Amino acid sequence: LLETIRFGNLALAFALELAAVGAFGWWAHSLLQGGVVRWVLALAVAGIAVGLWGWLAAPKSASRLELPWLALFKIAFFALAALSLASAGHPRLAALLGGLAAVHLALAGLVFDDL
Repeated sequence: LLETIRFGNLALAFALELAAVGAFGWWAHSLLQGGVVRWVLALAVAGIAVGLWGWLAAPKSASRLELPWLALFKIAFFALAALSLASAGHPRLAALLGGLAAVHLALAGLVFDDL
């Protein structure tokens, strides 16, 4: 049963990472009115989020942060993603993202030692 929960938590982690990148892009898109620039900004901000995650938090990254910095980075990353959604006018989605991220990080860090 624990192995099934661990696998589910890893799947949740991947979904949360994608959702966070989407949240950053959505927030950036909401900053401007119309035009191509808002799409360029959304893609740029999402790309920066992907780059930071890949550089500092990806499991196979040569520059992956060590604990406790990795935990702090992940908490900040998901918190900022939730704040981005709230700022873009989606407080319920922000609460869902933040809540699921808290559950994931608690399981990963406290139960599975798999942060």
